Amino acid sequence: MANITIGAVGDIKFDTRLKSNPLYDILKRSTVATANLECPLTSYDIPADKLFAIKAPPSVAKQLPGLGLQVVSVANNHAMDYAERGLMDTIKYVTREGITVVGGGKNLTEALVPSTIEAGALKIGFIGAACTLPAGSAATEKRPGIAPIRVYATFEIDSGEALEQPGSSPFIHTQVVQDDLEAVLRTIESSKKSVDLMIVSLHWGVTPGWQPVFQGSLAEYQAPLGRALIDAGANIVLGHHPHVLYGIEVYRQGIIFYSLGHFIFQGKGIFKEEKTKSGQLADPDRPKHADHLSPYTKGAGQAVVAGVKRLLSSPQAKESMIALIHIEALKRRKPKISAVEIIPCMMDQDGEPVETTPGQARNILARLKTYSEEFGTEIRFAEKRGYIDTA
Repeated sequence: MANITIGAVGDIKFDTRLKSNPLYDILKRSTVATANLECPLTSYDIPADKLFAIKAPPSVAKQLPGLGLQVVSVANNHAMDYAERGLMDTIKYVTREGITVVGGGKNLTEALVPSTIEAGALKIGFIGAACTLPAGSAATEKRPGIAPIRVYATFEIDSGEALEQPGSSPFIHTQVVQDDLEAVLRTIESSKKSVDLMIVSLHWGVTPGWQPVFQGSLAEYQAPLGRALIDAGANIVLGHHPHVLYGIEVYRQGIIFYSLGHFIFQGKGIFKEEKTKSGQLADPDRPKHADHLSPYTKGAGQAVVAGVKRLLSSPQAKESMIALIHIEALKRRKPKISAVEIIPCMMDQDGEPVETTPGQARNILARLKTYSEEFGTEIRFAEKRGYIDTA
């Protein structure tokens, strides 16, 4: 049996023709490559009632094979930005290009169903799910949507600290909804019988600036959830959503990427684009579709808009990576992860990834190393790449 390589990247969102890029060739050389498709591909033009509603034209689907992708997940907080129509259009246009879509569908059963990709003599199962769920986006047996692992939060306030430092952040406790978790775990357990390797694409976590600094980069629910998925039989958990890179955990027979960051992320379509006669943006600090929002959301949203703009323009949000997960195929035994190769990238002014300089690569890998040491994961550096020996 031949060994294989899984190529994994985080969020992709673009609406223009992509440039030729040697980094895309790396994904093409992978046995199987996967990403999170961060926006609906649709011509439907009625946005959801939310602060940021984004989309891209259906023609974007035709470029996905050129990235080397075989699988994309649509389980994320933007998949339903243009309602059920936008989601179903996305699935239609992407599958028409021969790419497998996971994490969404016309009902909960379809959204949760695993897809199997044959890679040489191996069968790889893929599941997509999201913890980031705007109202009405979770699939039910009677409603289209995305596969949910909902999370609820409670807030703990230290009364003594509040007196000493009024306005200080509470401690945020988060736990997954057990019924949602059990549905995903059952899917993994039943699917493992018919595949050699199981991969879960998971939209989760908190972007910098939204999580209290003293709680670290991860929300409280994340590590227990990632480990529960591995315990149920998943081999790889591919996390995304926070717009930046977070740590990597080698756990039992599997590996958890807490955030793969952006890979392609073009900002066009997020903020209002109408121009005045002088050619300036009419209101660059408003979301493109803010006009339909309630007065409360418009008012409260100003701080959020400012925070998102700061985040997307920050150096850390420009950092990206390709993860090459090397799988050793074994006779008479299940295949195992033999090593992980990390290729640091930077996003250019057009939101596309470019190769790093040696200094940029060292900075990105040093940050990943620091985050990953929390989980006991060692990353070694060699020639602008990072390596994890899972043995």
